[in-house]
Amino acid sequence: MYEGNRTEALITGLLPFRVYSIALEACTNSGCRRSITTQVRTLEASPIDMAPPDLHVTGANSIEVTWQPPVEPNGNIIRYEVRRNGDLVSISDGRITRYHDFELTPGTEYSYVIVAYNSQGSVSSDPPVSETTHQSAPAGLAPPTLTATSGRFMRADWSTPVNPNGVILNYTLFVRHVTRRTETAYEFTANTFSFELGGLEPHEEYFFWLKTCTLLGCVMSERVMERTLEIPPANQNPPSVVLPHREISWSPPVNTNGVIRFYKLYRRRLFDDESATEMLERRLAANVTGTSYTDSDLLPYTRYRFQVTALNGAGETTSLWSAPMRSGKPRQVGYRPQPSKMYQLDPSRWWR
Repeated sequence: MYEGNRTEALITGLLPFRVYSIALEACTNSGCRRSITTQVRTLEASPIDMAPPDLHVTGANSIEVTWQPPVEPNGNIIRYEVRRNGDLVSISDGRITRYHDFELTPGTEYSYVIVAYNSQGSVSSDPPVSETTHQSAPAGLAPPTLTATSGRFMRADWSTPVNPNGVILNYTLFVRHVTRRTETAYEFTANTFSFELGGLEPHEEYFFWLKTCTLLGCVMSERVMERTLEIPPANQNPPSVVLPHREISWSPPVNTNGVIRFYKLYRRRLFDDESATEMLERRLAANVTGTSYTDSDLLPYTRYRFQVTALNGAGETTSLWSAPMRSGKPRQVGYRPQPSKMYQLDPSRWWR
């Protein structure tokens, strides 16, 4: 290592934090003598050569991380840091080389790096290593957002679950009539997030809800209820007339298609000639919310027809004309006025 006449020397090329045995040998022309051996340890230096950790997926929410000390610790390792996706998640002393990482998201990839420290510096494992947690059933699926676009169509929009917990395979939209409980399901791909459903009934209430699945399970959303829009009513039957009370009554339309707000009752006077088919101008007799009306404006012994119009929030429907009717009582056939009775008076009783 050194040879010369000086009484001190700098020995180079040594490794950090290693124990070396050093002896001094002195020589003259007559011979040499060696001193007692002395042991000395070099100082620490930053560790080097840290291998990547070993990852073991233990479930949908956990990964076990194990590692080995640096190949060249160059001192006493005083702590290890575990970094997940660049964030510090654990600090341990130099004796612990294992960490179990919990509360992870299912079906998600995570990368890990281990940093080893001694008193002089640190070294990081290279390259980062990654693993993906197991998939599980998704969680946090919100119900669809509904928009009634007409009396027959409803638009549904939805989004991915709050926690997909894996690769979403599909979505299923369920539709159920509130009262009749008829149910239909529509299946969609994982990248479909809206659908306009047709074939519904006007102004009817329906339940809507979603289901989505991964390879390891499914989740259902809550149900939401929405009503389709109104459309004009249809199939209003003609009114009927009850004599002699002049009461006109009718039934609601066969298809109300909404809420009937009110009815318009029309009358039309016919010519008195029984053989005539023409009618006079149609006139509004009444606006009513019920299904009957007593018409006190009819002329006696006059022929009429009646018509009713039903209105909801979207439109109206009008019936055909009713059968002709005649107000008042019909004259009797062969009617003859009766002569007045004659009384004979006794003139003798006039004055007394």
